Amino acid sequence: DLILSEVSDLPSGLYTFPVPDTETIEQHDQVFSVGHPDGLKFSTTPGFVSAILKTSDMPEQFQAILKSPDTEWIQTDAAISGGSSGGPLLDERGQLVGVTTLVISDSRIAFAVSAKHVRELLLQRDQPVLPLPTPDADVLTTKALASVMASFSREYVQLITDVRQLQSITQD
Repeated sequence: DLILSEVSDLPSGLYTFPVPDTETIEQHDQVFSVGHPDGLKFSTTPGFVSAILKTSDMPEQFQAILKSPDTEWIQTDAAISGGSSGGPLLDERGQLVGVTTLVISDSRIAFAVSAKHVRELLLQRDQPVLPLPTPDADVLTTKALASVMASFSREYVQLITDVRQLQSITQD
């Protein structure tokens, strides 16, 4: 759901969200999710940071799905739904603090990957770029990201399967 690209001349009317150099978000801060839920373009919903935690701090059923123990997550009650994943989670200054990723259905619990992981990707942008392994794509990426993208579909299908299993367990 996320592609980082560098644009030398930003077209008129487009805006970029600054990615701060340090963590600027804390529990109870107000945040805003921007996305396209169900085709409603650029919907913005407010919420608060409920918690900031690593995968290893989450309940076991989440750890089994998310698998990466060092990923930092921002838990929020901002209304995030299908079509909004990959969208920005912004602080009150309009700075990127996270990328919306996961919603627990039938609840107001959502998670965004911390912007610190976006910063890490931005630091790698001086690496050589390669075409994405997608037919007829004119998108460029690093060799590391191309490798990740090659296995993304398989992992995404498994994630969806695991989330559906988790939802059926929690509903029973």
